Amino acid sequence: MDKFAQAMESYLDKIGIKEQLRQKKWLQKWPDVVGKHICRYAHPLFLKKGVLWVEVSDSNWLYHLTTLQPKIIADYNKIIGSDIIKSMKMINAGNIKRAQENGGSSLNKIEPYPVEPNRKKILLNLHERNRISNLVRSAPSSYRDRFCNLLNHFYLQQKARLESGAIPCRICGLPCYESEMNSKLCPICYRQALGWIETLKTFFHKRPWLSFTKLSKEINYFPGEELFKFCKEKIRKDCFDRIMKFVDDEGLQAGDHENILKRLLLRYIVFVSEKEPALIQPEDEFRALRDFGGLFNNLRLGKTEHNNL
Repeated sequence: MDKFAQAMESYLDKIGIKEQLRQKKWLQKWPDVVGKHICRYAHPLFLKKGVLWVEVSDSNWLYHLTTLQPKIIADYNKIIGSDIIKSMKMINAGNIKRAQENGGSSLNKIEPYPVEPNRKKILLNLHERNRISNLVRSAPSSYRDRFCNLLNHFYLQQKARLESGAIPCRICGLPCYESEMNSKLCPICYRQALGWIETLKTFFHKRPWLSFTKLSKEINYFPGEELFKFCKEKIRKDCFDRIMKFVDDEGLQAGDHENILKRLLLRYIVFVSEKEPALIQPEDEFRALRDFGGLFNNLRLGKTEHNNL
């Protein structure tokens, strides 16, 4: 049971349910932010793409909360512990009610806002239904119906997010809005990548030519090639910046510093080429040093000693 609970918790974290439950808790903090008096006349509807949608009772309160908006956002983010809320949108409930009483004649004058769940009916395809069935089989029989309903609900919810403008995470494919992502990664994968970057730096320090294929044989629990590419690109950028800083600080004709620069460049070349130093060819040097643009000719400081990394 414990293993199933851990697996289920991990999966729910991956499909985004934990994040959505967290947002629900944030909305429940509304009274703590604005006080009980304002709660009588305004309440939050939902948080989407960094925008907090709030329904207010009339135009007077709409104006009042508009003037308080910067303070409300700052206080809300302070309670949450992160700058999640970027802006607020106020909906005048009085206008909507009057428009409905008038047969909808003035509905077009009201600023549209997202309606959840989406009006368009969304269905799961055969592949998605089969995937859910396979996941449900791993659960104890007494939990299967509830687990199946839960997975159906959140699969539909993720499809709805995609249709409303969400972007799949580069690594796990979880639909996220741009305001939630970092470097095209969902919050979960981004945190995971930051942890792996430090681990990979240790491997690359001794063998900068390691490829994903070679590394995965040594770390059989490594998450995947896409995560490896993301981490390696971050490390490559750090190496690139280090070389450029060295060139700016020391200059290209710095005498004793020429050998240091050569070693930095060789590490960069084998890192980009994924070849051991003895196997580096002139075309490998050309492809790697091309990253430095106009400095390419100046960086080719004679024959590099490939056996002296």
